Amino acid sequence: MNPELDPQLNAFKGEYWRTMGKVSAGLNIFATQYACAKSDSATRRYTQKRCHLIGLKFYAGYLAGGGTEVRWEDHQLLAIALELVMTSAYAANQILDHKKAVWDAPGGIEQALLDYLFLQTWQSDLIERWTSLSQLDEQYTKRVKWLMSQLAEKMTLGFGVERELSVRHRPLNQMTSSRFWWAQRYQERNTSLNLVYDWAPLIGHDIARTEVRGYEERLDTVGHHYDFFGNCIPFSHSMQVINDIADFLPNACDLGVKVYQDRFADVRNGLVTYPVHELLDVPQMVEVLRDGDVENSGWQDYMIKLVKERGIMDKAKEQCERSWYHHLTFWKWILRRHDLLLLSTYSMLRHNKYFKSIE
Repeated sequence: MNPELDPQLNAFKGEYWRTMGKVSAGLNIFATQYACAKSDSATRRYTQKRCHLIGLKFYAGYLAGGGTEVRWEDHQLLAIALELVMTSAYAANQILDHKKAVWDAPGGIEQALLDYLFLQTWQSDLIERWTSLSQLDEQYTKRVKWLMSQLAEKMTLGFGVERELSVRHRPLNQMTSSRFWWAQRYQERNTSLNLVYDWAPLIGHDIARTEVRGYEERLDTVGHHYDFFGNCIPFSHSMQVINDIADFLPNACDLGVKVYQDRFADVRNGLVTYPVHELLDVPQMVEVLRDGDVENSGWQDYMIKLVKERGIMDKAKEQCERSWYHHLTFWKWILRRHDLLLLSTYSMLRHNKYFKSIE
């Protein structure tokens, strides 16, 4: 959709991954220095990741807003705290989604619950440390703390909405008779669970702008994002659609980090995600959706075959391409220019291993 920009982004790929490695390694070192005081397990949930996309999004937004490498260190505590929103959610989701690695391991549920609680405590501690060390105006640090509380609130809401999309808690005919109801709730689930991916670069941008221009001239990029994406497709929704399709694909999980450790886990839990909804006219899908028995390899192969034949991934690609263009337009409006690093943090909307795996 932007042919003059694509060659620049392609040429920037190497620099993007170098920056990802540098920022992620730096955050892991910083996280170790300010480790969760009571739990090595909770700390490892963060530091075992080699790529911190949320941290990089915050960093890219910060630089795009006029921040400097010198001042970046002042905000690494907040970058880690932002990512802990999702890290703690992973721990909770391992329990809620009945992940085998947790439910089949002796003491696994208890450990996941403790990790969740410790991660929440660690996040609060990091935010307080950042606030006490920050040179920003107190009015603005209060706003950032409020935004962090909103992320936590939205995450909880997302888990609640997800239950409504399960046939264990809602009649299946409501999913099939009212596509509008399902689509509305599905997007609310996606954006609520993944809101930190949307907000991380916005918060980073506004912090930098506040440093440069002062509180009175700060820009409420979060508010502008909310207004702009009222009729557009945010990253939080599109990336979850990709992940939901990945639930159907072999070798889709990221070792030790991603919680989609079981193929067809969403179907096993009766959850009507985008690919499931597209297949509700298939009797074999409805039957397994209700009884949760997803272990039959013939059934799995048939579902993957249908995903390919019905162009479910192709439709997702089209939606992700529109989402990419929406973000391109939004940031051009905010910055009055294209920022290659910032735009590259949205690259999974166009290029990712899941798109390739089903070609």
